[in-house]
Amino acid sequence: MNRWLLRLLLLPLRIVWSLLRGLVWLIDELSGENRRSREIEEKRKAMEERPPLTDQAFLEQLGVAPEEAPAWLAVRRVVASCGYLPETALHPDDTRADLETLFRAPPDAPWFDLGANWFEVVMSLKSELGVRIPDEELDALWVEADRAGQLQTFRQVAALLVEAIRQGQCCAPSPPTRRWPG
Repeated sequence: MNRWLLRLLLLPLRIVWSLLRGLVWLIDELSGENRRSREIEEKRKAMEERPPLTDQAFLEQLGVAPEEAPAWLAVRRVVASCGYLPETALHPDDTRADLETLFRAPPDAPWFDLGANWFEVVMSLKSELGVRIPDEELDALWVEADRAGQLQTFRQVAALLVEAIRQGQCCAPSPPTRRWPG
C-alpha cells in the first residue's frame, strides 16, 4: 500500500520534471545552443582525428631555434589543455577563432568547468614555467597585434606569448637566498 502511494505521489513530480527537460531542450534548439554545441564537438573531433603532429614536426614547421623550443612547446601544451585537445592535435596554422571556440567546456566536462580563455592560458604558462609575465606589457602587445591583424593563427598567438615569456624570464625575480641566523 505504501509503495503504491509513493508511486502515486511521485508521478506528478516526474511529469513536471519531464516538462521542464522538454522546455530546456526547446529553448536550446530555438536559441541555436544545441547546434553550436554540435558544431564545436565536430570541430574538436576533426582536429583530434587529423594526423598527429609530433613536437619535432611542430617545431620544424615553426622554424624555431632549439633554445626557444621549451617555451613554444609549453604554449602548445597549455593551449591544447585549455582547448580539451591532445597536444599533437594543435598545428601552427590553426586559426585563433577555432581555438577560442574549443576553449568552451565539452558536454562531458564537470558542471563547474566553464571553459577557458586566453587569460587562463597566460596564468597556466606563468605557473608551468615559473616566470613572471608582465600583464600590462602583454596586454599592450596583445591589443596592438590584434588591431594589426597579427593574431589570426596559433603560430601568431604563440609567437606573442613566447615573446612575453622571454620578457618575463629576464624580469623574473631571482630565487630567494637562504640566510643563516647568526
